Amino acid sequence: MLKRPRDRVKDQTYFLYAIVPEALQWILFPLAPFTKNEVRTMARKADLPVAEKEESQDICFVTQKSYRAFVKGKGLEGKPGVIVDLEGKTLGEHKGLPFYTIGQRSGLGISSPSPLYVVSLDVPTNRVVVGEKKNLQAKGLIAGDLNILAGGRHLPSVAEAKIRYQKKAARCALFEHEDKLRVIFEETQEAITPGQAVVCYQDDRVLAGGVIEEVLYATN
Repeated sequence: MLKRPRDRVKDQTYFLYAIVPEALQWILFPLAPFTKNEVRTMARKADLPVAEKEESQDICFVTQKSYRAFVKGKGLEGKPGVIVDLEGKTLGEHKGLPFYTIGQRSGLGISSPSPLYVVSLDVPTNRVVVGEKKNLQAKGLIAGDLNILAGGRHLPSVAEAKIRYQKKAARCALFEHEDKLRVIFEETQEAITPGQAVVCYQDDRVLAGGVIEEVLYATN
């Protein structure tokens, strides 16, 4: 089985959920019992040059560049389009969908009496949709491309789920339907993002994970 490590701050199971169950018997995670500071101490005692290496932020393989610069350099910036509100009214222009994230407030280049946030990215129409903070609240999600790590035929009905790496796992109910997983949270979650992973836990054990396909908004 796959379990969360002692150092919850550096827990990587959110990214490791996709390991197929058959492979787990061949994998060891020797740093699981240690915190990052303890590992640094061991590295210093062993006189390893990485002991004082700075931690990577955001995308670890993007060095000396911002995320936007990296995307632009790869020719993935997309096409400019319009920014609209929930009623479809045009409020401004965007520079390309890859430059925007769900929940983003700064850098939109539009003015409004109240703060506006990116609520969704409409790929077919190349539009950035914005709304108020309350419009980011969601009661659940539907995920596909599932990887089930829990033993047995079915997942437990009550668990915890993470919708992003730095987000604390939240209590939820799980409903399996064919090859999809419906996750309903006890408390609404903010800025659930299609395309990101959702990973489900029971205590320290990783139960399953998948790719968020649909957001079930609290206002629906």
